[in-house]
Amino acid sequence: MKLKSVKQPVIKPKTVQDINSWLTKRHELSRHFAYINIKQTQRYGARRHLHQSEKIGRIFHLLSDLEIRVFRYFESLSNVVDIKEQVPLLPLEETILIAHQQNLLHPRNWKEQSAVVMTTDLVVTYADEHSRSLSETAYNIKYADQLYAEIEGTRHKVNQRSWEKIHIENMYHQNKGRKFRIITDQDVTENMEFNLKWFHTEQNKTIEKYLISAFIDCFIDFWMNSKISHVAELLDQCCKKLAIPFSTAVTLFKYTAYHAILKVDISDRITLSTPVRIANL
Repeated sequence: MKLKSVKQPVIKPKTVQDINSWLTKRHELSRHFAYINIKQTQRYGARRHLHQSEKIGRIFHLLSDLEIRVFRYFESLSNVVDIKEQVPLLPLEETILIAHQQNLLHPRNWKEQSAVVMTTDLVVTYADEHSRSLSETAYNIKYADQLYAEIEGTRHKVNQRSWEKIHIENMYHQNKGRKFRIITDQDVTENMEFNLKWFHTEQNKTIEKYLISAFIDCFIDFWMNSKISHVAELLDQCCKKLAIPFSTAVTLFKYTAYHAILKVDISDRITLSTPVRIANL
């Protein structure tokens, strides 16, 4: 039996006006800016964030605690050269066509039955570490319990409407030759955010390469001999061997950890009074 075709919402003049306004402003700025900003989404109890990125060089509009957490993670990666937030999936006719082809209802203003512009939370540009060629991946950011539920020890998809919208979004990016991923709070955890915020204070320090190299070798040597030692104990040993102040050792640890020169495992919360794990060792 053939399924009844879903009637798609129409594009209203106000929506066209909003799209043209955004396109005009983007042309004037010669750069991306968020299609949805925090003022447009303010409501009671909602947590929104304006984040000044030193790496990208502009202010970002991030619409949840999880979005800013994921943003900080991508911002710390050395092969990330650009990030765009609240990216509109334009032209609007394309996502409506995809919805029609998949027999799914396009996102709409239900009161007016008008089509709304879909957006992707983050689009991240990566540079290949060898060829320096660029590639993009689009990320839909959701808390895991918005998409999955554990039933008798097995993970099942929930919230069918969210998955329908994700499917349209995925198809759009596939058509653009862009990778698409879902990322949740189980992928970028609170511990990871805590560590990156702690490391972040030293990310822009100017440090001689020889000192970085000497510190890495020293730290790993002491860690290999005592993997249960606290970070402060390992840094104290590095201070004695390298003849540097403890504050300098802390700076070196944070700097090398943030830039993944010292490949610490950030899945566990790290402080001066905790042990640390080194990835792949």
